[in-house]
Amino acid sequence: MPNKIDKLFQHLILCFENGNLIEIANKFSVPTPIYLEGRLVVLKTVQKLEDAISTYRNSLLVAGWARSTVRVIAQSIIHNP
Repeated sequence: MPNKIDKLFQHLILCFENGNLIEIANKFSVPTPIYLEGRLVVLKTVQKLEDAISTYRNSLLVAGWARSTVRVIAQSIIHNP
């Protein structure tokens, strides 16, 4: 049974696949740092974040991307006392 984190990522992937990028951008707080074209960029508005996600998606489409699969490996860090 999928948990909340799995459901969130599944929702974000569906938005990404369908081109609903503003829905993804609205899930983040701005300003937010991301890597874009090999460099660190701080995006100060939701619109700039949506533009960056669009650039990333378009690059994947040009490269032949069709869809993504969600796989959450870890949800917390184990602390050893």
